[in-house]
Amino acid sequence: MNQDILAHKEPTHHYIIREAYSLLKKHIGTSIPEYDTYILGFDGLGREGEFDDGHANPWSYTTVCGGAWSEDHHDPVRNMHEIEMLFKKGMFTSINHFWDPDHHANGFNTQFALHLPWNPWPTGVWEWNACSLARTYLSDFEHDLMAYKKAMIYLSSKDYSPKLHETYTIHHDGKEYPSPGAYNYSLFDWYHGDFSYYDDGIESRKKEYIYSIIGRIAHLLGDMSIPAHVKCDEHGLWHDPYEDAMNYVEWEGNKESPCIDMDRNIPGSPQRVEFWNHEKVFSEKGSIVLPSCTMFTENPYWTYFYSMAQISDHFASNRFHGDDEYLPIGEISSIINSSEDGPTITHFVDGRPELSGYAKDESQLNAIRDMTFPYVIRATAGLLYYIALECALINPKGSRCPTMLAINNGILNAPRYQFEASDSIIVGDKSRPLFISSAAGPVQFRAGNTIRFVSGMHAHSQSTVHASIAECSNCYDDPPEQFIKQKIEHAIEQSPEFDVLFTWNNESINNCCMSDPIISLTCMNEKGQTIYASSNDDVISEQDINEWIYTQQCGLYKIHLESKRGNKEIRIIARL
Repeated sequence: MNQDILAHKEPTHHYIIREAYSLLKKHIGTSIPEYDTYILGFDGLGREGEFDDGHANPWSYTTVCGGAWSEDHHDPVRNMHEIEMLFKKGMFTSINHFWDPDHHANGFNTQFALHLPWNPWPTGVWEWNACSLARTYLSDFEHDLMAYKKAMIYLSSKDYSPKLHETYTIHHDGKEYPSPGAYNYSLFDWYHGDFSYYDDGIESRKKEYIYSIIGRIAHLLGDMSIPAHVKCDEHGLWHDPYEDAMNYVEWEGNKESPCIDMDRNIPGSPQRVEFWNHEKVFSEKGSIVLPSCTMFTENPYWTYFYSMAQISDHFASNRFHGDDEYLPIGEISSIINSSEDGPTITHFVDGRPELSGYAKDESQLNAIRDMTFPYVIRATAGLLYYIALECALINPKGSRCPTMLAINNGILNAPRYQFEASDSIIVGDKSRPLFISSAAGPVQFRAGNTIRFVSGMHAHSQSTVHASIAECSNCYDDPPEQFIKQKIEHAIEQSPEFDVLFTWNNESINNCCMSDPIISLTCMNEKGQTIYASSNDDVISEQDINEWIYTQQCGLYKIHLESKRGNKEIRIIARL
């Protein structure tokens, strides 16, 4: 036996984290210097630990990506990496990366069984091959530490219920240090200095340890995007086709199942993984996942783990059919109901492993990917967002909202978007325009003081754009049915650059700056060719521009405008 029970292979975890951080930057409109260091690393690549084996010092990693890599090789909570039995040392390292969200008590499972309810391999009284014997030795392996609970132990928060008395051990300079939870402090108490080890050595590396632990949490969340991991379906002996297919980098650490011939495994593909990057996710699936109000509002991390697990649970695994039993939290229902594609039924042929299982072709693998993979990038971005709030990296300490957002550089087509800031939101940028298509669901902007739409924000006349001056929410669910229109009139600062026509409850909001009429217009297509130029006698209105652009083919257009007062402007407009 030489097969680890792993979920998304380690390079795929790196990819998810890198794209999640890029998505977070699109959401807030800026990078986070501390994240640049402790997510991407000093080389800026976000690949720390890549291809290290299980013998590397797990506490030598200094980044989120390094911690995510180490999580598959080292278990600091239960030390499962030290179990050998008849199997490879470290085979059970990932055994606490499973979580069945359908069976929980107050958010935590008291125990679970790693299921082998049936084996496809031929068995017999006198047959002693390891694969057939696995049913006897591994079936219903009981264990009480599952992925979500382990993530909460890593956070060591005293605010979660039930209270967690389990801890993990940090090794530094030959010494062992119990995690902050052992002293009834959280990981972020340590970050802010409310808790200290009174040891200059470990304190000097405090952020390195904290961010590597956050990487472990991100890894556990990433595992929730694998159907087998939310059904507690063992896949070390019998390969999981979806996990294999989503292997970002093939390397010698990714061995095929010992019970399936090598040529029956589905090779990983970077192209298959890269199909969803942060730009495509932002445009077609939405921005970061925000915490839900429906359940466990005192623990926003619940939203990320539960919603991701239930979306994955929709699909089958080798031994279990998919199911749709879930609490109505966040976007679970809308995402699952958005597509009828994908394998939800598995098959079993006694003694024929090559005929058993699910996801038999590329279209089925892609159907799982297209529902789960964009969401795990969005959920991981939400996790990083909330941790940034916990660490006061984009907000004052104690505030549950970023101070400011700058939304630009994208085309919004997804079913929902929600942006909140405690002070101000600036929407649009001339050099990095934002386009809101009519296909997008409600696009909501909520700020404490100001929402400013500037040149470079373009919205289709049939799009739905909501703006509201209000306090930040601690949690989010479906968009509110009504916004107060009176507040919007005071919320929008319409500058002379304002060039957006959008709808508010089916009423057009006209441009405020018509006192300086446009007398010259020249339009060029994406190739830089001039396709229209007004005559010197024309006086052009904003309505004329909108009506004209709707007669053009879909694409990007650059329009040069000159007003009667001599003001000049360049607009980039998308015909969607």
